[in-house]
Amino acid sequence: MAEFAFRGRERELLTWFFWHGSCNPAAIIPAHLDEYVDQIAKPGALRAGIEYYAAVWQDIEINKKNMQRKLAIPVLGVGGRSNAGEIVGKALTIVAERVSTAVVEGAGHWVSDENPGELSRILLEFLAEA
Repeated sequence: MAEFAFRGRERELLTWFFWHGSCNPAAIIPAHLDEYVDQIAKPGALRAGIEYYAAVWQDIEINKKNMQRKLAIPVLGVGGRSNAGEIVGKALTIVAERVSTAVVEGAGHWVSDENPGELSRILLEFLAEA
């Protein structure tokens, strides 16, 4: 049903998501939005995106077995201050023993678009330590 509702309205769908999930909607530049729209409008892409989220309940069941033993490797949870923030790192503590959390200022859900410099710094620092 969701695919039927949004087919042909991909630009409106993505614009709504970018506007509601961001700290700075202008960070998603028109050229990037055009590319995202072109990609999601390809045959099967919209359905795949919708199914990714629709499968969350099945994924939870499948991953119950995987969660019986936590990851021993260093794990980094990154969230934008205006969206998930510290929640990303906190959520990862159920699957990993050594979780670091980073919150990116001036960013919402679209961290890599909204503050790529800060995200790069955080990733490089984490990888250097790991």
